[in-house]
Amino acid sequence: MHRTGVTFDGDDIGTWRWAQQNAGVQAQLMPEQRERLAALGIPVTEPAPPAPAARRGRTGRRPRSSAA
Repeated sequence: MHRTGVTFDGDDIGTWRWAQQNAGVQAQLMPEQRERLAALGIPVTEPAPPAPAARRGRTGRRPRSSAA
């Protein structure tokens, strides 16, 4: 039998607390929210920097022709 822990507005606080450690969850939070998690003693991961945009430019090749 599964026993629920402490709940608030129907949410299990223990389940919520463990979910907050997920880097994917933390990536969606604002910096102030991450600070609040740290104040609660929840390990905070820094969000990954955005991936660099793909460079687009001339390749030095001519477009292919459909006629051979």
